[in-house]
Amino acid sequence: EKILPREIVHRPKQGFPIPIDSWLRDEANEKMKDLLSRHAVEQRGLFNADRVDEMVRLHETGRRDFATELWGMMSVEMWLRQFVDSSGSNAKHSGSMQESVLA
Repeated sequence: EKILPREIVHRPKQGFPIPIDSWLRDEANEKMKDLLSRHAVEQRGLFNADRVDEMVRLHETGRRDFATELWGMMSVEMWLRQFVDSSGSNAKHSGSMQESVLA
């Protein structure tokens, strides 16, 4: 309270926003295009490739903010690549997730 006003010191905790929307347009754009490419999405078979393409396009142009959705799909794809595709099975982007997990 010596440096900051009392209302700042004693206010409830707040979240720390991260700029996912701008990252996906700039620094992480190439990674997003790799993880959510039409080929990758169709091979994985979890998401509708037409809809993902549309979401990427609308987000890149700034017409819509799909940062949360795109980040979520990217996270799923990264997790699957790390823990399913490279888990010793030879199911690299082939078959469904269920087939890969049960192989």
